[in-house]
Amino acid sequence: MLSGVKILLDAAALLTSDPRIRILIVGRGNGLAALVAHASKLNLPNVTFLPTQPRERLSEMLAAADVGLVTLDPRLSETSVPSKTFTIMAAARPVLAAISPHNEIARIVTQANCGATVPPDNPQALASQLLAWADDPSPLAAMGSAGRTWAEQHHAKDPAIASHAATLLRAIHRNIRPKQKM
Repeated sequence: MLSGVKILLDAAALLTSDPRIRILIVGRGNGLAALVAHASKLNLPNVTFLPTQPRERLSEMLAAADVGLVTLDPRLSETSVPSKTFTIMAAARPVLAAISPHNEIARIVTQANCGATVPPDNPQALASQLLAWADDPSPLAAMGSAGRTWAEQHHAKDPAIASHAATLLRAIHRNIRPKQKM
């Protein structure tokens, strides 16, 4: 079973002959050594690994990308929501989510019309989507813009605080019951 970022490496192996597609993986994590070893085994000239970058460079890195990828191990699909999705959306970049259709991110990407989802265990589907966008990049700007608008409406500081406050007030009002006299 493929999990997380490994699907991207296996998709990259299917795309090595297409010079339009370059994949950048930034960061360090528990599985980084295994990912680098897997990429080396696959001999992927289209994949570059960079160490974690200073926070000040995040907007520059996102602006340099045509698409932001979100992956999630299928075993975590019911319990996790990758927060980097919202960072990609806020940067007005399309989201390509290799994620279970039951995950909240799949719903958001569809609702916001800000990208595409592919099964989390299908590198061919991921590669096909990247190729489709390389062949016709015209929808990317509109998807990025739609994602930015959705993020501003639903995850900007003020709307998020208002939403949390409303949720708390509803919970409080449901749990307030007049005390019964004994």
